[in-house]
Amino acid sequence: EQKLPNPHNDPIIDEVDEDDEEEFPTQPDDNQSDTPLPATTPRLTREVRALQTFNNPGRLEQTPECLFCFIIDDNEQLDETPIEFHDAWHHPNKNHKKQWRDAIMLEFDRMTELQVWKQAGTDILPNDIKPLGMKWVFKEKKNGTFRARLVAKGYNQVPGKDFYYNFSPVTNEVSLRILLTIWILKDYYAETADIQTAFLYGDLDETIFIRIPEGYKEYLNEKGKKIDGKFLQLLKSTYGTVQAARNFWKKLTGTLIQEMNFIQFENDNCLLKRETANGTLFLIVYVDDCLILGPKNEVADTIKDLNKYFDIKHSSVIEDFIGCSIERTNNNITLHQPDLIKRLLKMFQVELNQMKEHETPAAAGIKVMRMVEGPFLEDDKQFKYRSGVGSLLYLLKHSRPELSNSIRELSKVMDHATTAHWKMLLRVIKYVELTANHKLLLSPQIEEKWNLKGYCDSDFAGDADNRKSISGFIIYFCGVPISWRSRGQKSVTLSSTEAEYVAISEIATEILYIAGILKFLEVEIEHPIVIHVDNIGAIYLAERATSSTRTKHIDTRYHFVRNYIEDGILKIKFVRSNDNTADIFTKNLAAESFEKHTTNIGILRGDIQTSV
Repeated sequence: EQKLPNPHNDPIIDEVDEDDEEEFPTQPDDNQSDTPLPATTPRLTREVRALQTFNNPGRLEQTPECLFCFIIDDNEQLDETPIEFHDAWHHPNKNHKKQWRDAIMLEFDRMTELQVWKQAGTDILPNDIKPLGMKWVFKEKKNGTFRARLVAKGYNQVPGKDFYYNFSPVTNEVSLRILLTIWILKDYYAETADIQTAFLYGDLDETIFIRIPEGYKEYLNEKGKKIDGKFLQLLKSTYGTVQAARNFWKKLTGTLIQEMNFIQFENDNCLLKRETANGTLFLIVYVDDCLILGPKNEVADTIKDLNKYFDIKHSSVIEDFIGCSIERTNNNITLHQPDLIKRLLKMFQVELNQMKEHETPAAAGIKVMRMVEGPFLEDDKQFKYRSGVGSLLYLLKHSRPELSNSIRELSKVMDHATTAHWKMLLRVIKYVELTANHKLLLSPQIEEKWNLKGYCDSDFAGDADNRKSISGFIIYFCGVPISWRSRGQKSVTLSSTEAEYVAISEIATEILYIAGILKFLEVEIEHPIVIHVDNIGAIYLAERATSSTRTKHIDTRYHFVRNYIEDGILKIKFVRSNDNTADIFTKNLAAESFEKHTTNIGILRGDIQTSV
């Protein structure tokens, strides 16, 4: 009988004799009873046996016993990104093999040029010193570049011996939005500078040895050199070491301040400026990426100066910074995070296909409660829940402020979420999927004087577990939303007036911080700075330093706002609740109210431009 070719990619299963039947133990499902399952059929048994031996090294020699014909796309196999060094060095695709080898050699060239290590000259280390292993990480970037990164296994480092400090500051997102607004208002020239192999510049103070990395002997042979000993001593904090980010930040900011005459802002150490003959130049740092604003000639000079100390790639096309897509059209800028949204939707793709569409991220009046009795999520699902909330937190941080309250609610149960919380999370992500093209619009309003204004609100006893109130606010700089927050208050309040008064103090601290940034950036703003509140009692309490039996218990830390009102720095104004934009940050709203406040925040829906 002639066998026809299999038109599908399904495995081809030969006929088997009953004598070849063999029973395999099967793992019962958790929901099933302990009753043993019947023996598998001969055909299924042979299929299971073939799958079990598929990964055996000698499986290709088992031709008589091979029961499957796996159809593999040759291009997919040849284009696969390598995981181990051997996979890259001996890649089956000849073109990619050369590109991966070139990337490996380039990494060694950079490490040699920057003197990342030196030969230890010994085969034996003292007993109290444990060398770190090294691992290759390979990635093909979006632009087609093949990147090979040699990373230390820093998880083996010993605190207090191999490192002391590991924290590294990054710029505040508020500072970034202020700089983007000034970019438009002052019509500055802007460029981004990306420092290549940044962490290889950081000086290492500790004594750390590493094992000889894979490929290093081949590299030395090509250079006509030999290695002396079995270990290398690190001189720079290479990728993977715990202190790498901090040491690079110290190197970069030290160079900017000591060698290039930059001044550092004390409340945001990653925001710097330099006074020049043609004006002031501003620079903001986020790990190894810099955004530089100022007069065109001065920006060009700064780029040249940076090139003296670091290998940088710079561009005048500002399209992406700190994972946020930046699009400028005339006097408007939009912020969007499409890559983050794609990854988030891919993570929950199966669950989202079964979800209904909603006009809001959360149902009106619904609150997340911590004190609930299961059923709690399984460990793998709990991990996925935390990953989803973490991605949403980064999304609202930069471009989607209208999600703040719903994500604040979900973040309360990061360690013990239930199936009900899981459904709430899926609804938020489904809303993100339906509004994936929404962007945050930065459209400064040109006025005689630059101004700050804020809206704050509170939801009295809004936390269903501890009855603490919820504070929310949003602050505008020349009509641009630059700071927002949704957060539970630290103590229980006894009235809505007290809750609103606490909310006023919280927005006042943020406004004073922003005013400090603007002063450092040499921007004069109009005074007094107006804060809009929808509670007359809170306004009365803030403007009049009196006490009564109902308010004498309020902590003195919240009364500082009175001094700023008396000095003419702040002013409290009443606004109707329906017009208070901060309402969206304190509670889940119905569709109509949610839509209105989303528009007032400054969200750009597709090609439709909204105004603040």
